[in-house]
Amino acid sequence: MIDAEQIREILSLYKKHGWNLRRVLLSNELRVSLNEDLQKLFSDAELVSSPFLNAAWFSRASRASRETWELRHLSETPFALLEVFDAETDEETREKARKEVETRLLELTSNAGRTKLETDS
Repeated sequence: MIDAEQIREILSLYKKHGWNLRRVLLSNELRVSLNEDLQKLFSDAELVSSPFLNAAWFSRASRASRETWELRHLSETPFALLEVFDAETDEETREKARKEVETRLLELTSNAGRTKLETDS
């Protein structure tokens, strides 16, 4: 499982490249593991309980009045999915799209874990 120092490195890298931490999805297991580091790591970001997914949502301005959101899986292996929104996209539509990205990330990371276990057998 990823630890606080590895998460700190991920957050630092994203900040260096102009991304803003917006939301963090945490399983109970990771939340307990990070315990006192939670506030220091994620400060003003929204913390959301997630039964199976540990990930961080970042956003930054994109070209032509667009905004890019990236969902970074919080693991030792870098993996992320992007969603780009037009300035006119309402928040309800954005939230629905973000939930779909979260579902895709969970499916992809779960399948990768199962495939690794199958090949290790």
